Amino acid sequence: VLLGAAADPNRPDCQQRTPLHVGALNGHIDVVRVLLGAAADPNRPHVDQRTPLHVGAQYGHTDIVQVLLGAAADPNWPNISQRTTPLHVAAQYGHIDIVQVLLGAAADPNRPNNQQQTPLHVAIQNGHTDIVQLLQRYPHVLRAHVLQDLASEDLIRVIQKYEWL
Repeated sequence: VLLGAAADPNRPDCQQRTPLHVGALNGHIDVVRVLLGAAADPNRPHVDQRTPLHVGAQYGHTDIVQVLLGAAADPNWPNISQRTTPLHVAAQYGHIDIVQVLLGAAADPNRPNNQQQTPLHVAIQNGHTDIVQLLQRYPHVLRAHVLQDLASEDLIRVIQKYEWL
């Protein structure tokens, strides 16, 4: 109704969240589709530069992530506060299906955040072994960089667990 009355689908609220952010947050796939059809910008960030794709990745909404990527959402957009990409977020929260979708959409598995952590670092820190195993099989993941940055006790545990020697 509001979109038919020329409401702006990109108009942010007081936290700079657009209706698309809210739809992605709440898992409302039909709302996301309607908003994208009304020219909502899938790359419009809110206050800390998180896009609707970051939000969908955080909350495990694989269908929304796929629809946003289909609408040209940037899988490598870093937020301002931590420089995390949607792939970092999916790895942090353990959403392996979303990690796979993002990798299939050319998300960069080696892009570091502001602490120089790649998505592999984040998956290791959060104990998501399924994502660690997926990323280690991915041909472009720089494991040596990750190993160099881990604390020694973490390094020994990871090397032993994944038989990287």
